[in-house]
Amino acid sequence: MYLVFEKHFTLNKNLSSPDHWFSEDPKSLKNWVSSIRIAYELLGSGELEPTKHELKMRILARRSLVSLKNIKKGDLFDQNNVGMRRSGNGLEPKIFFNLKGKKSKRTISKCTRLKKGDF
Repeated sequence: MYLVFEKHFTLNKNLSSPDHWFSEDPKSLKNWVSSIRIAYELLGSGELEPTKHELKMRILARRSLVSLKNIKKGDLFDQNNVGMRRSGNGLEPKIFFNLKGKKSKRTISKCTRLKKGDF
């Protein structure tokens, strides 16, 4: 996309011509161009990226699979003993359906983040 800005230019606004009084002199033209450049920079790239704070908080805001109650070795995983909590960096909830119906390989205490080695 291209834009064209048209502006009348004069070396002296006091000259006797209908255009000189509203034309830009060298100093005001420099300010005008500077304002356009600042406005262009303020448009930005249009790409949104998370801030450093958002990147740090993302881990805390994510949900992970956790045990809802004590699970004994050999118990089957299901929606009654596995849930999702904001515990950060555990297993993603999307793998719950791969986990459902599998046996626990170890005893897991209540409110413990699940690991891949648990099933």
